[in-house]
Amino acid sequence: MATVKVTESAAPVHVDQKPKFTTIHDSLGRTIQLRKLGPLEQGRIVMAVGGEIAGNQTYMSGFALPAAMVVYIDDAMFGLPQTNKQIEAVLQELGEEGMHAINEHFEEKYKAAKAEADAKALQEGLNAEQAAAKLATNPEFRRDCWLVKNGVPFGSLFDCGPLEDYERFAFSIMFSEFEGSGVWNWHSMQFDKKD
Repeated sequence: MATVKVTESAAPVHVDQKPKFTTIHDSLGRTIQLRKLGPLEQGRIVMAVGGEIAGNQTYMSGFALPAAMVVYIDDAMFGLPQTNKQIEAVLQELGEEGMHAINEHFEEKYKAAKAEADAKALQEGLNAEQAAAKLATNPEFRRDCWLVKNGVPFGSLFDCGPLEDYERFAFSIMFSEFEGSGVWNWHSMQFDKKD
């Protein structure tokens, strides 16, 4: 009689790198660690707060998403909130001091990114129209504008403070195209007529 030997190959083991958190400190001296929320986590937060509340961009970008980013306050660990009550619990724990620290962190991050972009634009010798054209033709920018048009909170896609003229110009072109104004012609600086 023949002997049959069956062997299973071991599945490759995927080891994730240790998660990287951003560490900030509030005025109370607490250490707050923040996670970066990917599209999956952002979607789960929208589901956690519910449809009506998720439509409130001020609440989502100013409170719910920053609260969901909190992983630790000192030694207290926070998982990704599954309900609006859990988001409120994190907000309660953060208090004004924690929220102020998170807002300052985002403002500093925006200023650094803006300074880098301005320096790059200056180095490339771009004027405002050229900088707007470069931004508006960027596929990621176009995708994110489309997501905002379709209900994703602006603050969850764009970390920014006051917009520069070229940024406002690029946003207005994108949303005008989405609303059916035609396709913007960057050479003639007007919308091409629809046929």
